[in-house]
Amino acid sequence: MEIKKKKKSTDYSRRGCLQCKKSHVKCDEKFPTCSRCLKRSTECKYFTNFLLESTASTIERNTTAKTTIVWENNQFTNVKDRAAANGGLVFPGDADYSARAAAVHDEANVSPSSSTSNLSTTDKILNPTHVFLPAPMTPANMNIHYHLGEDPAKLTALQHSKLIPSPSFLNNFNSKSPHNASVSDSSDVGSQFSFSHIKLNDLISVGQSDLDYLSSLNKEYKTMTYLYNEKTHPDLHVFDIPWDGGPMYYFVDTIKKYDPIVTNSEISLNDQSIIDFTWTLARITKFFYTFVLYSETSLMSVLDLCFKLGTKSSIFQSILTYHCSVHVVRLYNISNNENLADLWDVNVRIPTFKQCIDYLRAGLENSPTFSDLVILTFAVVIIFSGNASDESWRAHLNGCYQLISKSYTLKSSANLEDSFDVAALALYDVIVEWYNHTASLAAVSAGNGFLGRDLSSLRNITTSNIAVASNGMNLMAGHCSNITDLISNINKFMHTSQKKGLKLSGLNFVYFILNENKSNDAAAEITVNGFEFLRQLNKIKLNFEYERLELEDYKMDLSIKYCNLLYMDGLKLFITYFFIGTRDKSIIRSILRDILDLIYSMPYRSSCAIICHWNIYIGGLVSLLISDFEIYGHFVGILKVFQLNGMDVQSIDILEKIKSILFEKDYQQLLYADNDFVIY
Repeated sequence: MEIKKKKKSTDYSRRGCLQCKKSHVKCDEKFPTCSRCLKRSTECKYFTNFLLESTASTIERNTTAKTTIVWENNQFTNVKDRAAANGGLVFPGDADYSARAAAVHDEANVSPSSSTSNLSTTDKILNPTHVFLPAPMTPANMNIHYHLGEDPAKLTALQHSKLIPSPSFLNNFNSKSPHNASVSDSSDVGSQFSFSHIKLNDLISVGQSDLDYLSSLNKEYKTMTYLYNEKTHPDLHVFDIPWDGGPMYYFVDTIKKYDPIVTNSEISLNDQSIIDFTWTLARITKFFYTFVLYSETSLMSVLDLCFKLGTKSSIFQSILTYHCSVHVVRLYNISNNENLADLWDVNVRIPTFKQCIDYLRAGLENSPTFSDLVILTFAVVIIFSGNASDESWRAHLNGCYQLISKSYTLKSSANLEDSFDVAALALYDVIVEWYNHTASLAAVSAGNGFLGRDLSSLRNITTSNIAVASNGMNLMAGHCSNITDLISNINKFMHTSQKKGLKLSGLNFVYFILNENKSNDAAAEITVNGFEFLRQLNKIKLNFEYERLELEDYKMDLSIKYCNLLYMDGLKLFITYFFIGTRDKSIIRSILRDILDLIYSMPYRSSCAIICHWNIYIGGLVSLLISDFEIYGHFVGILKVFQLNGMDVQSIDILEKIKSILFEKDYQQLLYADNDFVIY
């Protein structure tokens, strides 16, 4: 049955200021101060994801300033100096920031170059931030660059930076995007795309608000050119914090003590103290919670891959530094160290982010080898991780798929006698496992679903897979392979239902069960399939026996075991409540308590449990649906601990939004476009 979606204002603002979000009111998102904060005379602060939405334009603020536009003619300072990105953007917290930011525009009164002086306002504002997929770009506006000044205090004239893709690179963006192609046979998936069709805008997108923020920072970009030396490794033990010894929030003072930016904000990004600090924090946080289930030995295997590939490409130190900067910025902000967060934001995160864009652009314009393409793919994976809480996630995840597919076609060219190619092959397997896990959860959690293609057939058979433990546990997913098959079956059913006109992914399923006018035939079909899914799950539970990994860290072994059990109980809850339709609160509460028992029994729950994010989110969601706010509070409390680790946990805001919708009984809001989020 087709449901008409009525466009209606909402009390929820995805990009609103922190003050409005905390008060759960709609923010008009005026910058630098929204109307509500202005009226209440309170400080207005924004936490905006550094998402990349396709645009190469400037926003004309309500000032008399002119923005200098320079054509760079596709020139790079150093092809090797590129970076990968992840993260969130925190606006500076100092009181006079708004005045300083506005002053940049007032003083940047330089006329545009002759080659771009004819650009109209329409040319400059190409891509509204509310669109889901990147808007097409034209050669007339795709190489616009901002001039950033030298000294934030002096607010001098802007100096240019190369951030946006060149015209020659994005000529064919209007052509059909390859990520819309249908794939019928995963074994042939790599041959579906020609590399010449992969464009930067298919992989990432640059947000207008981010570019506007960059232009106001008035900071000259630094350059990172650090290449590792095979004879000497960075120091991974500058300081130490116990793994899951509590949220990282509690150890901010230790981080500050060894932070080289604290004592010298103008330090070179190539300085050894920066290199050692980022590597130490990467070890402590297991690559900033990307590899939370990896033992110390397994983690070092991954870091060794990055080190090996970093001996030929400085991108890996840039990836590491950017990843670190996003994490540090979040930690400093939640611990009320806004000035330090500001320093990291301006001096570290932004320069390495710029290098990411440059590196991806250069890599796609050239003819990459297999190892080059794996590095490109890893960069986009990191970008996705940092932007998963915004609608740009879909373009990024599709971009990952394209690059993995193309990497597969070049895999046969890898030289098994070359340690560099062997490292790329091992990292390729990790990326494939990450994609399969993330795409499967996107298909379940996103409002518009996600046609995640199973890339299992593209795995390596010539090298051991460091993403899969010896007992069959997938360390990138947190569960055994049989669970992967069950989730795949659920996704196939949802996709089939969507083709019939019934959306069940994301909050559409919540709307369906709350809709009194739902189709009885559809409900019956869902129930029948639910019983089949539950039968498959029970069979997995009966036949799967966790084999100890005999790790030196027994707590990690136990945490991996509990993650697998948590996935089983999370799926049991999802199937029982949503598919089968069980409304007996005593039964549902029993499953919810089983899930909480597993989480609270997990030795490393404040870190490792993040890999079960979707299951915890489903627990909180069902708790709301049965109006058990005590249990709901437990799930939200667990998610907030993740936040204290510096993680970006959008599910808290989503659950609070759903709570408000259920209270108002305005279920139509469950169908709004901004519910196309991914929980992974």
